[in-house]
Amino acid sequence: MSIISKKPPGIAARIVKFFLSEEDFYQCSGDLEEVYRSKLDDEGKFRAVLWYYTQILRSLPVYIEGSIYGGIMMIKNYLKISLRCIRRNRLYSIINITGLSIGIAAAILVTFYIQFELSYDRHHPDSGRIYRITANNMAITPNPLAKAMKEEMPEIVEIVRFNPVNLWGDRLFRYRERIFYEKNFVLTESSIFNMFSIDFVYGDPETALSTPASLVISESIAKKYFGDAEPIGKVINYENKFDFVVSAVIKDLPENSHLTFEILGSYHVQNEFYPKEYTDRWGSWNFISYVKLDENAVAQNIEKKLPEFIRSHWTDEDYRENTIKLQSLEDIHFSHAQFADTGRKTDIRFLYFYGIAAFFVLMLACMNFANLATAQSVKRSGEIGLRKVFGAKRKQIIKQFIIESSILSLMAFPISIVFCSFLYPVFAKMTGLPLVFSLEGKYGFIGTMLLITMSTGILAGCYPGIFVSSLNIIKILKKAARINSKGLSIRNSLIFSQFSISVFSLCCMLIITGQNNYIRNKNLGIDNENILVIRLRNKDVRQSFESFRQEVSRLSGVKSVSGFSLLPLTGGYNFLSTWEGQYPGISDNDKILKGVAVDTDFLETFAIEVLKGRGFSENDRSESVKYYILNEAAVKHTGIDNPIGSKFKLDYDRYNMGEVIGVVKDFHFTSLHSQIEPFIFVLNERSLYHSAIKIDGNELRSTMTSISEIWEEINPGQPLESFFYYDELNKMYSSDLALGEAFIYISFLVIFLAGIGLFGLTSYIVENSSKEIGVRRILGAKIYMIISGISGNFVKIILLTNIIAFPAAYYIMNKWLESFAYRTEISIVSFLASSLIMFLIAILTITSRSLRAASTNPADILRYE
Repeated sequence: MSIISKKPPGIAARIVKFFLSEEDFYQCSGDLEEVYRSKLDDEGKFRAVLWYYTQILRSLPVYIEGSIYGGIMMIKNYLKISLRCIRRNRLYSIINITGLSIGIAAAILVTFYIQFELSYDRHHPDSGRIYRITANNMAITPNPLAKAMKEEMPEIVEIVRFNPVNLWGDRLFRYRERIFYEKNFVLTESSIFNMFSIDFVYGDPETALSTPASLVISESIAKKYFGDAEPIGKVINYENKFDFVVSAVIKDLPENSHLTFEILGSYHVQNEFYPKEYTDRWGSWNFISYVKLDENAVAQNIEKKLPEFIRSHWTDEDYRENTIKLQSLEDIHFSHAQFADTGRKTDIRFLYFYGIAAFFVLMLACMNFANLATAQSVKRSGEIGLRKVFGAKRKQIIKQFIIESSILSLMAFPISIVFCSFLYPVFAKMTGLPLVFSLEGKYGFIGTMLLITMSTGILAGCYPGIFVSSLNIIKILKKAARINSKGLSIRNSLIFSQFSISVFSLCCMLIITGQNNYIRNKNLGIDNENILVIRLRNKDVRQSFESFRQEVSRLSGVKSVSGFSLLPLTGGYNFLSTWEGQYPGISDNDKILKGVAVDTDFLETFAIEVLKGRGFSENDRSESVKYYILNEAAVKHTGIDNPIGSKFKLDYDRYNMGEVIGVVKDFHFTSLHSQIEPFIFVLNERSLYHSAIKIDGNELRSTMTSISEIWEEINPGQPLESFFYYDELNKMYSSDLALGEAFIYISFLVIFLAGIGLFGLTSYIVENSSKEIGVRRILGAKIYMIISGISGNFVKIILLTNIIAFPAAYYIMNKWLESFAYRTEISIVSFLASSLIMFLIAILTITSRSLRAASTNPADILRYE
């Protein structure tokens, strides 16, 4: 029988090898294998194999016990050594713990953010089967659509429709003396409680919306109107026209939901509010509809049926080429905003941005650890050499360094939680997260964070362990193991990476800040300072507007008062227009102009410059003719050579062709991301839904108080809703401003990490070069020469970082700026400034540590030599 055929069973040998060290395994397996071969010759293979397995099974408890005990003792030994090294090198331990704390804190915050954003609308049990019906880039559809789809498509098992009353303005609710405008009021069907996960505090889902007078309110609304009193059965008046009876109270909707309603009225009540042509006609686009599909249904297959379905239901009068789609509930939060959309939106690119930023911050912290650990390899070379002499394997040394870095990471974890509590309010403001940071009950998240912490420790300790364990034992014991070229090149590479990221971040921050300053300071062609906008919510308020205007105009702090239909910065209405000399074959899309209805004082209030003709006057108030003012872009778009006096008409108007009386200078009525579009002002004082009051900045506070008093006197019982135009303007750039703010904090973090890493490495080099510094001082070297010698290599590396950082920053920022129609130019100043800032930080960091060593009396250094 060959030697190979006499080998014991492989599986049993592998079991033994798993629990024993390499030396013990060879000794034990050798004895067993010798007896196994003897029995194989004497008693046959079956008895020999049976004996072998029996010995393994008998010994297994002892092997397991020994393995566990040995492992515990080994870990205990590693912990002792690690804690001893941490205590001995307090400065470097503090630097590492600080860096790891910042890196882990960034990871925690970003993970919390990404987890929150990805959880949107996923708390509903069947979220993957729920779809919203959209049409022509709108979230609203005709009321009969969803019902007809359910009747004709068996894949649809449930529908729910919303009549978004709030879409056309906030609604007035009254309970006794408590009067509020509510913006989150909708009418809906009782099937809402079957489709969506909504928790009830009081009431029954089956009967909550069963009658036209039924009203379901959230806990917050109940507290607002009734305090601690029992809400069920209470009567709330709506718009001074209809009495609702509270039938149920639901819990406030979670933050991670695109649904925003706080008050639900019964679908049946809309017959009291609206004519049938509004609720039943296929051409009336006023409802938000959701469908739930069968478990086996595929949304794409249903969408393929929709073109034919549309043609079979729209009449010739109502029919147009509609594009009906099914939008997954789980995709709504990350989709582009559509007309009548609800809930906050998030560009999914921000998730990638913050994720990458947190990764780089964490990597910088790991780089700091690796840099300092490899630098200290010389100091620990004697320890490593002795351990190797006494039989330590390379993997054991690597384990030692990983355990050390893991201990530092665990020590950094509670500190990072403290950092999170301080940084979270700022981070929440930038990202739109809920304002409270809490880990209560989030055990899965805590587990994820501990996993990230341990992974960080392992990652940070891997390279130092591999590097130190590779040192030659003979050179170590001869004390010939110095900072060799390999270790030096690795550390130089890490410094290069750190400062490249820092310069890149600074460049991006300066360019984004420059664009944001450009946005703030650009002349928009419209005055936005100290303009108070008041909503004229209902018919009664609009009817009393003229009296309100007259009283407010008398105030010394008021410069002008005007009325208008819609803020220009919303984009205005889409007006289908006809003008003199219009090309006969022009498409409907080319006939659409943006515009708003205004009164005679609007142009003066917003300081819009009239280039040709004149503005509106009192004489233009006519029942027989309309007057219009175009912007420069509208004149160019229409091709009217002599606009003043030319004929013009909005197709919705019952009037005959009106007259263009003026041309205003182009102004930005949407964000600078978009080109200025054709815009039209029409004099129509019957459509004034807002008022703008230009206030003297020196009398702002007192004037606003007087305006409130006049409002209360003229419109008793009607809450005053106001805001400053400038604040509304800033909302258009909220994501851009948040990005700039984010880069400021990211730049600070990466610069801080790079700085403390460089400080730690400089400290170590100075410490190890103290004798050399002392000798050089004795031989006449000046302090600046010592500092120059220490910093020279670092300075070269930091200057070389520009080669990578500049092109990367230019490419990324140029791509970002392309999203703006009006933007600042990328200036070389941003690159030079970022490079200079990092250079000065590096010089100050190196000098601060080197100066002390260079100034020390050489006698104190060389006293014991």
